[in-house]
Amino acid sequence: MSRSVAAVALLAALVAVCLAADDKYSDRFDGTVNLDSILSDDQQLAQYRDCLVDAGDDKCNEQGKALKRILAEALQNDCAKCTDKQKSGAVKAIKFLNKNKPDIWQQLSGKFDPQGAFAKNHPDLFA
Repeated sequence: MSRSVAAVALLAALVAVCLAADDKYSDRFDGTVNLDSILSDDQQLAQYRDCLVDAGDDKCNEQGKALKRILAEALQNDCAKCTDKQKSGAVKAIKFLNKNKPDIWQQLSGKFDPQGAFAKNHPDLFA
């Protein structure tokens, strides 16, 4: 179940970036990040995973670096500062990773939700 946190983290990383205001994350990448392309490309997905789990900052693009800065907070507050597009992207990424890439899900959730709190609070995402 802790995979859900990892998925949310990855999605948030892919869709959300820097904090623009105190109440919302920047929507700077909302129109430019192609989540479907990332999720369907094992190489791109691995680069985001490596970036997020600190396997090497050379793997981090601008979006990945921004995600690393906000991911823990986004998971703790249920993406309260996310835009609607970021939230829907997070749900999509979580479901995809949980079902299709459980190894990546485990790595991300192990780092960003080691207690499995997010997954416990959102069982509907893992049904």
